[in-house]
Amino acid sequence: MAQLGAIRRIIAVCTGNMCRSPLAEAVLGHLLPGWRVVSAGIDAPAGRPMHRFTLRLAREAGFDLSQKRAERFTPEQGLLADIVLCMEAVQVRRIVEGTGALAGRVFPLSHWRGGADIPDPILAPFEDHRRVFETIQQDSAAWARVLKGEAPW
Repeated sequence: MAQLGAIRRIIAVCTGNMCRSPLAEAVLGHLLPGWRVVSAGIDAPAGRPMHRFTLRLAREAGFDLSQKRAERFTPEQGLLADIVLCMEAVQVRRIVEGTGALAGRVFPLSHWRGGADIPDPILAPFEDHRRVFETIQQDSAAWARVLKGEAPW
């Protein structure tokens, strides 16, 4: 694990990079100005636009994701990051199993509330997307507090 003060590059990871991780990228980027925050998906259909509900929620929160396109996670991206924040335990496992050098740098976004999976809302109604976004906002705020040294690691 990088020294806490040295963490300045974060990648948020989900499955398709069309719902959860782009929202985490936007929120973390807002909470951690000057840090490099990006997102990708383990099985992302590269080049696809964000889900319409993701765009709506982002816009309501003041974020513009209209130009963002899905990007597939690569080990090279992971190795450029100081920390990798995943939406599900299976993503943490796949990344660490695929790139052992990332062990100790890959965590669930929900780490500070026990590591529970953040469900993929891609086929769910809008209100489920909203609940997932609220969870992402809370979990991102917890990480921001820790990474800025405002809460204990």
